[in-house]
Amino acid sequence: MGRLRRLLHERLAERERAFRVDRYDAPARRFIVRADFWRTTDAASVRCVRVDESTDRSALGADGWMWSGRGVTARGAESQPLSVRLEVPAGVYAVDAAATPIPAPPWLFGFARWRRKAFLPDVPSEFPPLGTLDASRGELALELPAAVGRGHHVLALRLTPPGATPSVPGVDEGQRDRLKALGYVQ
Repeated sequence: MGRLRRLLHERLAERERAFRVDRYDAPARRFIVRADFWRTTDAASVRCVRVDESTDRSALGADGWMWSGRGVTARGAESQPLSVRLEVPAGVYAVDAAATPIPAPPWLFGFARWRRKAFLPDVPSEFPPLGTLDASRGELALELPAAVGRGHHVLALRLTPPGATPSVPGVDEGQRDRLKALGYVQ
């Protein structure tokens, strides 16, 4: 197997490098990279727990980093930062964690509802800043702080290149008229 790997590497390494360099244009607006596309150097320290309707309370209670199938979260005061690497177009980016908040779990009743609200949404509602990072070689490496992972289900990283304007979807006039007729806008 080692010989085959070496031969493939010799034959395809230059093509792969050229593909990675020319694959993306320089971004003009912010974008996200979902957690599915991250690589971590310390994968052994991340527990994998499939969070769905059958997930028990005890599965979510252990300390450390946890992969839920949609994102990561940290629990416990002793959690270390999570080393994350991802391929992005070369440049400098302001990086935010795209996350949903995780409130404290209920003591007695409502665990299923809490689990649904904490782990099943796919759309982030909070964006804690992680700083400005350089990805001049097409790879962004960062340490995701445990403080961000505690109390949040981190679904993605939002990257904003310098000079980019936030992309906010507008409302066209036809949609505005329909909303006005329903009484949602003035």
